[in-house]
Amino acid sequence: MRGPARRYQAVAGSCALGALLAVGTAQAQQPFYFGVDLHNWFFNPDRGSAASDVGVRAKFGARLTPQVALEAHLATGGSDRTGRGDDIDPSHLLSGLVRGDIPITRYSSLYGVVGFSELRYDMNNRSEKESSISFGLGGDFQVANNTYLNIDYIRYISDSEFDYDALNLGARWEF
Repeated sequence: MRGPARRYQAVAGSCALGALLAVGTAQAQQPFYFGVDLHNWFFNPDRGSAASDVGVRAKFGARLTPQVALEAHLATGGSDRTGRGDDIDPSHLLSGLVRGDIPITRYSSLYGVVGFSELRYDMNNRSEKESSISFGLGGDFQVANNTYLNIDYIRYISDSEFDYDALNLGARWEF
């Protein structure tokens, strides 16, 4: 891991620790949530052919306030072996994000996320790992009391050698 990435990781870790301490006081008042999404990922190298496929993403969240939540994402699956260039096989993606919601109507909201992600992947039978600041935008649509459909686009990894983005579509449940 490069020097600036280590600094970002330290800052993100400090923010996450402070937010987790705040969750301890907010747990009794605010719901937790769990979601499952189709994870349509895009691996875009600075040189060479782009790769993409569909995997699955799980997300876990805890609301600090009605407009702010902490989320953890775990994504895996899919493999681009089209023969156009490098074979890409993401092993897993782990993310810690802060989410901010803006209500649009009683049943819908827009949200933004920012945080830190780590991607482990195999490229041409070689295992690699990269981490980066992550950011994205999305929307939630309430379809039942504690059930929401969601769509978001997140740039999980922005590196000097490649970008890893994903368009995610799925559902989440509050409890």
